[in-house]
Amino acid sequence: MSDAHTGSAAGFDYVAYLAAKRVVDDASFAATPREFCVQHLAAITEPSLLELGAGIGTMLVRLLAAGTLRRARYTMLDADRGAAARAHAWLGEAVAELGLRLEGAPGRAQIRGPEVSVELRFVEARLEDWLSSAETARADLVLAHSFWDLVDEGTLLPRLWSRVAPGARYWFTGTFAGETRVAPAHADDAAVWSAYHGSMRARGGPRHAAALRRALLESGAEIDAEGPADQRVSPGPATRPQSRFVGFILDTVECEPAVGAALGPERLEAWLSRRRAQLAAGTLAFEATQVDFAGRAPLR
Repeated sequence: MSDAHTGSAAGFDYVAYLAAKRVVDDASFAATPREFCVQHLAAITEPSLLELGAGIGTMLVRLLAAGTLRRARYTMLDADRGAAARAHAWLGEAVAELGLRLEGAPGRAQIRGPEVSVELRFVEARLEDWLSSAETARADLVLAHSFWDLVDEGTLLPRLWSRVAPGARYWFTGTFAGETRVAPAHADDAAVWSAYHGSMRARGGPRHAAALRRALLESGAEIDAEGPADQRVSPGPATRPQSRFVGFILDTVECEPAVGAALGPERLEAWLSRRRAQLAAGTLAFEATQVDFAGRAPLR
């Protein structure tokens, strides 16, 4: 469940974060890449899907809620230890809200309901380790949401294409495009985000959407659709999921040592206090630039 904004907070509640993020992301997907993949899935009777950095399963639930998936095989890959159990618990409640039921156990399960039959498999592994295993996955569609920001796309994409069906489609969404903004403006905004993003670059991310675009083309993949998918949260009540999502972002800023080192504890505390007060008052806005890509893997 890699994400360009959550790399440093110890004890971070990823389930609550991803549940709140889901609401923000639902409004951010670029329409053309999404439609490209929806049309592809509609043409296959029982597609096989592979999701990288699958987290708790929010993308799977989106596809089910939209009626895009009826009969399918769905593999979820995530590096976090315990991810399968967390996803199983969350998915059980989420699919029940759609009138479906989750059967089986963490790791291997089934989603059943009227006209719905999805075979679900969860693999806890880093992508590079999974690619080095003997396992095969002839996926018709590869999904990855907020994933490519923090991995070496130039190295991993060619290896990934060798493990999926020739010409398989991909839908890579929520790739960070380099800017995070909050409003109203504050004198320390530039210093905060510069230190925050710089600290993640030192750990290998966040990588820029332009790097993913370049790597896709260099790997031989085709880009059939792309578009901006910026996360935007307008001022509003602090109790809504969108505001809780921004609160999580502020928490990760606070937990990032490089930000405190760059600003000093007093300046950082003043910035955080101001932003949290604005969030509580319903006057804070947030935006993070992102790009979505969809296309075809090489035919080899």
